[in-house]
Amino acid sequence: MLARYYLKEEGWGRSMIERESLDNCSDPIPWLTYPATRFLRSRLPQGLRVFEYGCGNSTLWWAARCNDLVSCEHDRSWFQRMAPTVPENCHLALRTLGDGSYASEILNHGLFDVVVVDGRERVRCAETAVSSLTGDGILIWDDSDRPRYQAGIEAVEAQGFRRVDFYGMRPLSYHGNMTSILYRPGSNVLNL
Repeated sequence: MLARYYLKEEGWGRSMIERESLDNCSDPIPWLTYPATRFLRSRLPQGLRVFEYGCGNSTLWWAARCNDLVSCEHDRSWFQRMAPTVPENCHLALRTLGDGSYASEILNHGLFDVVVVDGRERVRCAETAVSSLTGDGILIWDDSDRPRYQAGIEAVEAQGFRRVDFYGMRPLSYHGNMTSILYRPGSNVLNL
């Protein structure tokens, strides 16, 4: 009973019916674990600059919570679908995979308070993104429980980052996943 109420409160059923990442009011949400989204919603300050690898409903969610958003996408048809929906504070970039332009797109836009690693080439993207974080910037890594990402997460941690894991369900999924926030101890935008 409690699980059913929790899933209804988060909007899981609505997401499954409409086949997109939505909350219980049909507003777009990131395709992160519900515990991570809830945590971020309660802790994010205003005025952030955000970069995300992979666009979608998360792009609309982040754009409503930050001053400036850059979202890098590799899939041309998905890019064309999303382009008319994004607000003015969002810049979409279309880059190809395999030639380094996707992971390195972040280097063209200055420093960011938040970098979301939720697209392709995640290890390369995270390793590149660390140099584009502000001093108190954080990295959000979705599906961080996948074994193929462990070397990349360890490389970021080796640069002095700590990690908080959020395990649970997410929209459009029947099983648990993990989203991790990597941050520098002391001063960071989430005051961790």
